[in-house]
Amino acid sequence: MLYRSFTIYEIDNIFSGDSKVDWDSLKQGTSYSGGYSKNSQVIQWFWRYFDGLSDEKKFGVLKFITGTTSIPVGGLKNADIEIRRLSRGDFPLAHICFSAMDLPEYSSYEMLERRCDDAFPNLGFGETIPNYEWKDSYRYADIVNQLNLIVEQQDEKERRE
Repeated sequence: MLYRSFTIYEIDNIFSGDSKVDWDSLKQGTSYSGGYSKNSQVIQWFWRYFDGLSDEKKFGVLKFITGTTSIPVGGLKNADIEIRRLSRGDFPLAHICFSAMDLPEYSSYEMLERRCDDAFPNLGFGETIPNYEWKDSYRYADIVNQLNLIVEQQDEKERRE
């Protein structure tokens, strides 16, 4: 009997999420920690990078961070995403259970762009981690840790040369 209290649109919205995409509200609803704020240079670069993506790829980043492409009831401001400063590592790391992303403190926009392109391979950004299933976040974390080790080894090798 409760279903009679809702319109078809409202029921669809409850099950599928809001169909309107207001990406600016995602930014406004995002929180920051670990030393980041909305005014941090790396955060400004990240949102510049994000703004340059197609809607399809933006939904991919949303899925990377939250585990879903559904827009929450009330809009993207209610996605409750957190971006945390990652003190060690080269690639963004998602914690979908907490809708959080650890983002390294990059030295340039170009570095952030390259690392984000590499970190989101199955979203159409590259082929670094083929055949990856996004639901397997532990496997992804292992792969990212391995990539970070490889980059550290390459950096160490370059320093010695």
